[in-house]
Amino acid sequence: MPFKNSTKNNAAVLLGIFWSVGISIFAVYIFVADLGIVSIWGPIVMIYSTYKFNKQIRGESRVSLLSFLLFMGGLLSVLAGVAEAFWHQAFISLILVPIGALHVVIGYWAYQNLSEQQSNHLPGLNQLDTDYEIINFTNVGELVLKMKAGDWDAIDRGEYKIEVSDAALQAIGEQTLRRCLTAIQLLKSNPNQTKSESKKYLEELVNELDQGSMYQLYPLCSDEEIYLEYFYFNDLNLRNEVRIILAEILPELDRSNSEAFEKLETEYFENTPCAQYWPIISKYL
Repeated sequence: MPFKNSTKNNAAVLLGIFWSVGISIFAVYIFVADLGIVSIWGPIVMIYSTYKFNKQIRGESRVSLLSFLLFMGGLLSVLAGVAEAFWHQAFISLILVPIGALHVVIGYWAYQNLSEQQSNHLPGLNQLDTDYEIINFTNVGELVLKMKAGDWDAIDRGEYKIEVSDAALQAIGEQTLRRCLTAIQLLKSNPNQTKSESKKYLEELVNELDQGSMYQLYPLCSDEEIYLEYFYFNDLNLRNEVRIILAEILPELDRSNSEAFEKLETEYFENTPCAQYWPIISKYL
């Protein structure tokens, strides 16, 4: 579950206070044991960095002293835990890995230095729940245009709600499928068109996807009428030809292989949650 920006900042402050107190106690021990006073710089630096971070204005990402100490301390802790376990078989040292990872995450939060106002401007950043039945298609269209222009980071920045981001990804995939099918349909209007030419387009489509995203081809293999209408223009011959070619390219797309096809269908709806409510997104854009 996403954390509020104030929670992230407070976590950084609390961790800074924890280390300030811990290092101060250790410094007092060193002093009482008459082992030197050089250790006084540890608590001074930690207290100062925590105080400065707590007082700084939120809303602008910056490398503060506290963020640097937490991030680097956590990173070194992870490396030390792995090294001790690997070279000295001290597997108990692996406890340093999750502790260090926590420090790295909180150090990154301290670097982000986000304000609550940013949550209002970045609705997807700290969204706690989703409702795919209600989607702002105007925002989906805006995000699709940004993604087509190469700004895919707009999703990670949280500029739009999760539903909008998921819908935009679905729309991009649908538009890619439709362009491919449109090109094949135009080929079929040519009496000299051959199956190999259609196969070339579909092979290019498949090659655009990696092994983990083949589920995006599900609408081309489905029997749903809405997919037949939108992607195949109600052309059953076109659908049959495309299905045969896809099965030749990827056996898992063969509908006769029920187990593989059920897996494809499951993966599609797991990775395209909007499709359960909005089978076709791009027609609304």
